[in-house]
Amino acid sequence: MARIEVEQDRSESYALKTGELAISPHIETEQRFRYAGFLRDNGVKAIVNVIILGGRDRPPDGLLQVASRVPRGSATTPTPPSCGASPICWPRQWSG
Repeated sequence: MARIEVEQDRSESYALKTGELAISPHIETEQRFRYAGFLRDNGVKAIVNVIILGGRDRPPDGLLQVASRVPRGSATTPTPPSCGASPICWPRQWSG
């Protein structure tokens, strides 16, 4: 587990603020977010962030970040907003 400062221009911040998946299929070409150096240093090419829901009327308990050393498909693939952390609803190119 790594702890980082959640800054405005990071995908983690986007996921926590919106409650939506933050999908970056290729961080080298991503223009919406900035990424921590340790991710690039470890060869990460693609990231998806999913919030870990808190209880009813509570803030999120945390954030799950899934990283890949292989670039993935398009971030424009539709994803149901209620998908949560279930890989069943993730875009096909993110599974397996």
